[in-house]
Amino acid sequence: MSRARDISALARLAALERDRRLQVLRDAGAARADTLAALAELNAAQAEAQEAARRDGSPVLQGCTEHFQDWIRARKAALNPKLARETAIWLEARAAAATAQGRRDVLDRLAADQRAERLRQRTARRQE
Repeated sequence: MSRARDISALARLAALERDRRLQVLRDAGAARADTLAALAELNAAQAEAQEAARRDGSPVLQGCTEHFQDWIRARKAALNPKLARETAIWLEARAAAATAQGRRDVLDRLAADQRAERLRQRTARRQE
């Protein structure tokens, strides 16, 4: 009976650990998604500025567009390493969450096997 209780307790702990790992994964994914969205907005603004400068043809607008393009390149240069770090964190969190889920699944199966064995033993005693 002690082994069954131990397995059950471990299964509960594994569930808590899995929940914690999933929250870390969600947080990492949200941070990564925010950075991806910021890069997408910069790409859209860059394309819009290029199109406006092409249509207008004004030297003043061309100059402003060049400065804006420089700013966008600098901003992307700052965001790309951030995205790389966030992606690495997200990949590690995903692997840790998968491991935690696997542990929980195994312990749940062991606990279910223990319950089934206890039930078989009770049934066998009643049939004697």
